[in-house]
Amino acid sequence: MKYTFTKNKGFKMKCSFTKLLAFATILAVSSTANATLVLDITDAGGSQTLWTFSGSDTIDSGGTTSRNGFWFDENNTSGFDSLASFGAITPTSNTFSGDVAGNSLSLHDLYLDTNRFGVRTSTSPGWDNGDLISWSGSFMLNVSLSNFSTGTFTGNTIGTSGDFQVMREGFEFRVGQVAVPEPASLALLALGLAGIGFSRKKKAA
Repeated sequence: MKYTFTKNKGFKMKCSFTKLLAFATILAVSSTANATLVLDITDAGGSQTLWTFSGSDTIDSGGTTSRNGFWFDENNTSGFDSLASFGAITPTSNTFSGDVAGNSLSLHDLYLDTNRFGVRTSTSPGWDNGDLISWSGSFMLNVSLSNFSTGTFTGNTIGTSGDFQVMREGFEFRVGQVAVPEPASLALLALGLAGIGFSRKKKAA
């Protein structure tokens, strides 16, 4: 950012930073408004994958159900596929947490086969229309990335055959993809760099 120092430079600098901060705030709000469940599966080396969870969504329709965790039928995930059946797997380095309508969920295990997978939790709260659901954290899995089809996969249903519910925004699974910084993060980074630049100019003055 180029600054012009005049007798009113303090006012001009204040306006510039105010505009930049407002821009960053708008981007941050817009990026969080489009809520969705996000899962990133990346290569962790040594025949392991890192599963990272973020985001939230709202159950839009489908009635009431009791479900032990976040289940997805691979026929409804727009191409996401496990190339082999593993059954129940206990992840390592687990920091996963979930929430359904204010009920905190801890991880029990991951169930993975060629037809479906479930991030299974220790409790089974009731899921109902209008409930806010979310997940966060990560874990390591002793399954290599080569056992999955790679790409970005989306859908809007959660559950398995005969037990589907529709989410308002849906989910996004990114398998073997490089994370791209969100616009809000880039704006905040620009704000920080501008602050450093201003600080150096002020010291030099």
